[in-house]
Amino acid sequence: MDKTRVLIVVNPVLFIAACVQAATGLAFMLADSRLFYNIHRYNGIFLSVMIVVHLALNWGWVKSFVLSGRR
Repeated sequence: MDKTRVLIVVNPVLFIAACVQAATGLAFMLADSRLFYNIHRYNGIFLSVMIVVHLALNWGWVKSFVLSGRR
């Protein structure tokens, strides 16, 4: 499977995980529910893994962008 096809799946999943993280963090602050805490906690781990996968798939672009001095 090529990198582009993987990114087509990874990018929306990463976005949804980030939205879930924000929503459950806010919901936990407002409702102080154990359910929101657990979802927030485990989604945070999943989100971290997805960020690493996303960076690994885009590492060539990241490296070229940083080394080129464009900021």
